[in-house]
Amino acid sequence: MKEEMLTLSGGIFPGERFYNTKDGCLRIQGSSMDRTILTRCAGGFDPAPVPGEEKLGTFRSYTLGIIGKKVVLSDLTVENTSTNGQAVALLSAAEEVEVTRVHLVSHQDTLFLAPLPEKEREQNGFRGPLESGRRYPTHQVFRDCVIEGDVDFIFGGADALFEHCRIISVRPGFVCAPCTPKGHPGFRFVDCRFEAKKNCPAGSVYLARPWRDGAAAVFEHCTFGEHIHPKYFTGWRCERPDPKTRFEVRS
Repeated sequence: MKEEMLTLSGGIFPGERFYNTKDGCLRIQGSSMDRTILTRCAGGFDPAPVPGEEKLGTFRSYTLGIIGKKVVLSDLTVENTSTNGQAVALLSAAEEVEVTRVHLVSHQDTLFLAPLPEKEREQNGFRGPLESGRRYPTHQVFRDCVIEGDVDFIFGGADALFEHCRIISVRPGFVCAPCTPKGHPGFRFVDCRFEAKKNCPAGSVYLARPWRDGAAAVFEHCTFGEHIHPKYFTGWRCERPDPKTRFEVRS
């Protein structure tokens, strides 16, 4: 497999970045979480870039987009500073993804983990680089990362493992919104710490709600702050999850 390395020094790198590795592997290496910062301010309700369209939309709001065979990210921060609706920091759609010591910062929809659901609920809701592509499985691993957000800030259909990560809620909301394809394990959190900033009252955050029926997420040996609701999970538009949903907390 052809491999390319992109080394980023310390500094602030503004704007949108999108990489397609095709059949190769791309490694993006920063200096550290605190020194290498990719930043953009773009929200889903911002004006559309194309005449005649109503808004930018979720999947064009990303700061960093990755697609292709394999991508490895380490030692940097990716942030979206917008509060104007959905604001993706990392759109992660490569078939194989490894992320280590990366800080992801936004509010709603911080981290998208492909694939998309088969059908959109809102017309043109998937507008962006993935809307017309096939829905292929992705396998993604996040280790020693920090992920911040409020509403559905880890979402998508990937088989994704999170190990030794800090998951920080910045306001009341929902941590995860999986749309797991049939027969796939979905999201798995192992030895992660679920924390909150000061404006998250006790019981104001659910661990997960299903973006589509059959959504799956398991939380193993994790620690939860008081901000996590004692019931852990909820439905998409109602209090009770769909019976096909596979959510579980394991001690």
